[in-house]
Amino acid sequence: MHRAILPVVILTLFGSSGFGQLTPFGQLNRSSSSSSSSSSSSGSSDDVIRCVVDARWSNSNGSLMYSRQLQLPVSLSMVTHVSKGTNCTNAEIRVTATFLTDSRNFICSGTISNAMMVSSEAQTFNIEIRPFTQNEFLRWRNQPGVRGVPQGKQLTCTNYDGSADITDVDRSNATWLHLAVAVLPSGGGLAVLEVLVQMNP
Repeated sequence: MHRAILPVVILTLFGSSGFGQLTPFGQLNRSSSSSSSSSSSSGSSDDVIRCVVDARWSNSNGSLMYSRQLQLPVSLSMVTHVSKGTNCTNAEIRVTATFLTDSRNFICSGTISNAMMVSSEAQTFNIEIRPFTQNEFLRWRNQPGVRGVPQGKQLTCTNYDGSADITDVDRSNATWLHLAVAVLPSGGGLAVLEVLVQMNP
């Protein structure tokens, strides 16, 4: 009579490899960045996000109104937080404006590069938007080191295929203005805020 000999396989649980350890909440991004940067060159350094960025409106829930009759600028306040390090606190803020008709059809769009600059880990930005004034479209009211009324930023707004600039007169037909504000640290990372402005008579 032959007896079958069954091989015994022993699995070692909770070994020295760290199996079963829990990753603390909120540290996943930092851990991923560290392991990615120390790994082999098979991954591109462009895939590693080195900066954590957060941006929020202080005085808006994402919807505002503008009166053509009063012609007062749209006032917005934004708070940004970035992680420590010169590559993170050195961040560019770009503002993209898109003008739309009453039925949300495209009129024109333009981007203001270097509209503002982040220079600290926590910072407040107070800005004014003049929808129908191309040469003074954006004004950074609390720009560091500037006294009095700061110089406005020009918006070049181009048509659907980007072949022609749209003037203030053409933009005056818009009923909606969509604003997208992007915070871009030089060390990587991104935060985007959006607001929709309705232009009333």
